[in-house]
Amino acid sequence: MGVVAGLLALRYAQIFGLDLGWSASFFDKWNLGPGRLVNFAALALLLVRFRPQVRPFAVRPLVLLGQASLQVFCTHFLFCFLAIGMMGNADRIHGWPQIVLIAVTFATLLLVARFCEKRPAFEEARSSPTLPRNHSPVALGPWPTRGCAGLYTLSRDRS
Repeated sequence: MGVVAGLLALRYAQIFGLDLGWSASFFDKWNLGPGRLVNFAALALLLVRFRPQVRPFAVRPLVLLGQASLQVFCTHFLFCFLAIGMMGNADRIHGWPQIVLIAVTFATLLLVARFCEKRPAFEEARSSPTLPRNHSPVALGPWPTRGCAGLYTLSRDRS
């Protein structure tokens, strides 16, 4: 628990102006610094270890966002670009535009997750512990084909 708290504190202290010198690359977001990987692994181990204690935090809206994480992430990107456009030359958005942007972003992300939950392919994938009949974990044909949600998946050769 100390590793998670310490690395998280260092990472956010760097954001707010603490100069880490040569070890700053340890927390580099864009090059996936080792500090971030260690922090993620330690946090994942904590969550697995304390699963019964964390279970009450699994409220329906958060579960929905997690189940539709790819679609929610892509929608989130749109709002990131909107925020960058709103910032102009400033380093942050301040005041009521910030509050409105956050509220509209989360409301939209929840709507996207709710929409994805209602789609038949999403419900089938969530309820079925196995892959659909036309998918195989082993490629029998020479090329992957487009499957659910436009992702490339391996399918059986139908010739």
